[in-house]
Amino acid sequence: MRTLSLIGLMTLLLACSEPKTRPETADKLKPILVLVNPPPGVTNFEQPLDGATRPVPVAGGTVTLQFHFIGPTGMGALTLTPGEPEPRPLTLPITNWTVAAPAPTEYPGLQHVTIAAQANLPTAVELSAAWPAFATEGFARLRYTLVVTDGTRELPLAGDFVVYRDTGVAGATEHLFGSSIDYPVANENVSETKLTISSSLQNTQGEPVKIGWYVSAGEIKNRRAATTEWELPGSGDYTLIFTVRGKESRNGDLQIRKVTLP
Repeated sequence: MRTLSLIGLMTLLLACSEPKTRPETADKLKPILVLVNPPPGVTNFEQPLDGATRPVPVAGGTVTLQFHFIGPTGMGALTLTPGEPEPRPLTLPITNWTVAAPAPTEYPGLQHVTIAAQANLPTAVELSAAWPAFATEGFARLRYTLVVTDGTRELPLAGDFVVYRDTGVAGATEHLFGSSIDYPVANENVSETKLTISSSLQNTQGEPVKIGWYVSAGEIKNRRAATTEWELPGSGDYTLIFTVRGKESRNGDLQIRKVTLP
């Protein structure tokens, strides 16, 4: 019994001595957002995205999913491959993905990587045959399953998106999200280790959303709030990322900001 107690005590001490990890920091490979039909050619995510240039997926056409990841600087090259479809109610799997090469960008204290995957969509006839409600409702949800790895860890990526019969279906022409980081201001140094960070969201359809803040270092008080606090560990250069995702459309937006505390 004494031996078991000592083993238990040692296990507890080792667990307590492990470095504390936080969900908002780029300490390892983390998926942060998926954009459906993102603006073509956009590589600078320090500027707000233009939602008007992002058409909805339509039956018989194509769809592009742009996966966004963060990780530490020097993270290994990412690989994205199709995975085994998971059976889920009210969704149809899509597996014919063509995956582009990763596009990494180094920021202070973290690496941001995008990978685009494109697929041909089933026709309206095919969707109606597989999902009879498509003929009357005019839309269906298609499910994807992919796997990303950086050479050290492997993460499954599963989700869904909406495909419409045509752009005349209700909801197909609603404005997509727009967002911006209001503070800290771009290209200005901050003067305190504890910052109030805030964002604005253009969400004309009033869709329920999920917000996420990510940072290269430090702690965010409430990373799911539009306005919250970020405590920096000290002087240096940092990176702040704001993301938002619609709980129904599954589409979203993000913005990246560099921050310097002299």
